[in-house]
Amino acid sequence: MKRGKEVDSHYERTYPPLYDASNRENRLAMYISHADSNEPKIDLILEFLRQRRIDHLLEMDQLREPTIFRMGDIPHKHGTWWRAELKNPLPRFPKHFVRSTLQSREGKYERAIHSTSMYYIWNILVNALLPGSGFGKGSLRGVYCFPMQATDSQAQSSSGYSVYSGIGKDGFYWTVRLELAVARFMAGREKVGKMTASGKIPQWVCPDDTYHVNAVWFHCIHQDDFAEVHQWVMFDEWHPAYEQLPAGN
Repeated sequence: MKRGKEVDSHYERTYPPLYDASNRENRLAMYISHADSNEPKIDLILEFLRQRRIDHLLEMDQLREPTIFRMGDIPHKHGTWWRAELKNPLPRFPKHFVRSTLQSREGKYERAIHSTSMYYIWNILVNALLPGSGFGKGSLRGVYCFPMQATDSQAQSSSGYSVYSGIGKDGFYWTVRLELAVARFMAGREKVGKMTASGKIPQWVCPDDTYHVNAVWFHCIHQDDFAEVHQWVMFDEWHPAYEQLPAGN
């Protein structure tokens, strides 16, 4: 089997199997009786990054302590969160950009979240986050994301695009979300066009040259939390053969 062939749309794939956290039978099928009941440790992720030689791309010191993740006014209370900025955002910010305020000479950038999975982080940190080859919601092409200043429904929908993987096979499941800096002020320009896919739950759509990967959020949930999570979550066993690899690896 070709590596990564079945995980191009990781949250919709049929193989390797995905499990719905809201389904009791799915949860029982994946339940680990000898699971670690202690607090999750970021050491597993630190080693994950080191093994792939991508740890130098992040501000690793920022991963020493967990933090609070918010979309809109509501913190995501389940599980534990860690955040690390990229040393060099992908792509690099324009000249005279003030990273602390996301201010450029042309306008102020806005923070957004693109949910993904542990299968993609290696390739993204090496090759950047690229739009899919086809057109998505609203017949637009670009990277789809949700604003950090989101509604409750947007925050919930954002979670649905993540896949949590049991990379340590210890009852803890991990995912990754990308924090983007988005130049929404470019919407309507000739080479940009629309940057919002309308619908019941609107999404932002970022064509090339309108977004930068600014930071990475790692989120860990224990298997006992799945029944308590009030949002749609998919999870799986870790299948390393399906990890998206950068060229030459």
